[in-house]
Amino acid sequence: MPFAHRLEHGEELERRLIREVKEICTKAQDKGRKVLVRLHVLGDFYSVGYVEMWRKLLVVHKNLYVWGYTHVTPSDNLQIYHQLQLARDGFPERWHVRWSDTGGKFSANSEELGTTGIVCPEQEGKTAACTTCSLCWDAPDKNIIFKTH
Repeated sequence: MPFAHRLEHGEELERRLIREVKEICTKAQDKGRKVLVRLHVLGDFYSVGYVEMWRKLLVVHKNLYVWGYTHVTPSDNLQIYHQLQLARDGFPERWHVRWSDTGGKFSANSEELGTTGIVCPEQEGKTAACTTCSLCWDAPDKNIIFKTH
């Protein structure tokens, strides 16, 4: 991803996200549509408040669905990890953030870990793009393996 750039996290980003998610979800709701947001192409959950913000957005916007990956573990930050688990438990149909490089259920792992699972179909050319696959969303009991790139 040579052209990717990180956004500076903090209150300004969170205010902007709240405003933009509200606008997009309201427009989509008027048309009877769902909104699926992919979090963190670069970066991760950086604070308890940031995770809580996403949980509150899920409460307010019933048509909001979230997916992505996180490297946060209990040993990294127990409070953030706990909030992520609350989001997963509270919104099992709408919060699909997989644990990265942990193995086990609902995880996404680099092939270097040697864990078993399903290799990402997009990486094997079995689907046109992530958006035409949805395995990460549809198979919560499966471990997804990503090839190093």
